[in-house]
Amino acid sequence: VAPLSDGPGGATYWWNSNNFGNHELLTMLVGLTPFVEAQATWEQISNPFPADTNNDGTIDITFPPMGPTPTPGGNDRNYYSPWMTDLPFLRCPSDPGRGLPTMGRTNYAPCVGDNMNRWNGGKNGDLTVNNWAMGVQSRNRGFFIPRDVTKFRDILDGLSNTIAMAEIATDLNDGDKRTSLAVTTSGTYQSNPNHCESLFLDPERPQFWIDPDSPGSGQSPGDQPRGLGAGSTRGARWANARPVFSTVNTILAPNKGVCADSWPENGAIAPPSSRHQGGVHILMGDGAVKFITDSIEAGNASAPMPNPGQKSPYGVWGALGTRASREVIELEL
Repeated sequence: VAPLSDGPGGATYWWNSNNFGNHELLTMLVGLTPFVEAQATWEQISNPFPADTNNDGTIDITFPPMGPTPTPGGNDRNYYSPWMTDLPFLRCPSDPGRGLPTMGRTNYAPCVGDNMNRWNGGKNGDLTVNNWAMGVQSRNRGFFIPRDVTKFRDILDGLSNTIAMAEIATDLNDGDKRTSLAVTTSGTYQSNPNHCESLFLDPERPQFWIDPDSPGSGQSPGDQPRGLGAGSTRGARWANARPVFSTVNTILAPNKGVCADSWPENGAIAPPSSRHQGGVHILMGDGAVKFITDSIEAGNASAPMPNPGQKSPYGVWGALGTRASREVIELEL
């Protein structure tokens, strides 16, 4: 999902913001820009980018080709305009989200399958190879793999049977469960993907999380509906491949809640979502666009995430997300 990189850009870890390297945080959407009438943006990204951060007519910093980390950055990274710009090809006309506290928004995201383990993939913090983490990486069973490469030949279930991308709604700062991240105790969402939905929904408005300031909204230390502050929301950073911003998985059915622990960089329950009534659009690997309803058969929402080689516990929906699990869908979607 993040193959476009100029390297670490200094002796810092991938989770640290940096002006002089993107730390392999870029989503595959960046690589689409020269092919979708955004050639000018690609030229800015792929070349050194000088910026006048003091607005005095002089160049104060020159960002490297492929840019800095796609994260807000006070007086520096906020002047890297490619990451801050809404690109028309990434926006759905039905989505009203605009402006701060986000960077450039996206309504489209790559699919990483029916398992979301540690997002840092087979890498150490300094982006060198970690053999133990490579084993964890094999659990990422989707069309795209975090910090790794897939090819059409890897999609053994067939391109017409595997989701490549899907819609996501962007956040309106209203506590909508589809766009505002709920934070739970570390690891709980992996053993029970339905954890946040079972605890944090407002009983009177079940599309929304409980108000985080209401009595009893935190269920245990570390639990917090609508957590991690402004900007940690769906579609908030078009160039940032971290799960909460711009990936989808096929664990919970479309338009269910977004859930992670206090390190959402590592993984999240991240269903597709949209402002369309009753479902979302998905893009299959063969280029076909399908409308999937919220009621698609999605198996056991409380089942732990599967290991390599296991059948998806998330029904037809989970099977559509896997690239090579021998789960070919005979239904007409």
